[in-house]
Order: sequence, then structure tokens, then C-alpha cells
Amino acid sequence: IKSFLLNTSDLVLDGNEIYFSNNKNNFFSIDVNNGLINWTQNINSYLRPIVVGDLVFTISSKGYLYILSKNTGDIVRITDVLKNFKPKKRNKIIINGFVANKENIYATTNQGQIIVIDIRKGYEKFIYKASRSKISKPYVNNKKLFVIKDSEIIRVN
Repeated sequence: IKSFLLNTSDLVLDGNEIYFSNNKNNFFSIDVNNGLINWTQNINSYLRPIVVGDLVFTISSKGYLYILSKNTGDIVRITDVLKNFKPKKRNKIIINGFVANKENIYATTNQGQIIVIDIRKGYEKFIYKASRSKISKPYVNNKKLFVIKDSEIIRVN
């Protein structure tokens, strides 16, 4: 019965490694060839991680952006993505998903916000209110950012 309470992220394949996490404080790097664990970290997340170069990015269920070394699993940096929200509001915010480019990370919330984070320094650049209600994780197509709200697709400039 406990296995039904396990939420895992999508698997991310990068070369010979698979990265994924779960809501039981496990973040894994697994070797594709032999199935052995390369490394683990104590991170609670159900969001799909992103691999950029030698780094792995994930956002925890508590709203912390983790940047990990792809090869060793060492934590390079931890940033509180929700630090500018008041504690009462912060407890209600859930990060739905995120995408990254060379400059920014775009994270969406269940409160309709898109949080833009500087990828190099880890600080929040700004928050864009896309909706008054829940929006989907962000999608990118032709260098444009899209989110889904109810029955609408919103393109964000």
C-alpha cells in the first residue's frame, strides 16, 4: 500500500545515465548499462529534472532550486525560489514544473505565476502573473514559452 503513495518525476536520459526523483527524499542517477546507482541525493521532488551541460537542475516540493554536479551528485547550489512570498501564501504555493534556457529558469505555480530565475546566480528576476488560477508546467516551442490554463493556451513573451 505504501507504493501507491510514491510519486516519481519523469525519467531523464542523458548519455548513459538516467535521472529521476521522488516524494520520498530520493534523487537518483542510475547507469543505463548496468542499472547500478551512480549517486543519490536527499531531495524531495516530483518534478522532471533538467540536465544542462555538467549540471542537473531540480526544484523540491518545498520550493528550493537544487543545482547538482551531473557526475558526482554534489550540490553546487541551493536557492529558495519562493523566498519573496509571505509565509502564509508560500505554504499554499506548489511549483507545477519548470524549463530552462541558457539565461533563465521558468517555473510555474498552482497560483498562476511564472517565476523567472537567473540560471547563473540563482536569484529571482521577476514574477509574472499569467492567471488567477492554476497553470500547467511551461512548454517551449520555437523559443516561445507556453502554458495551459483551463481550456486556453497562453503564449508568454
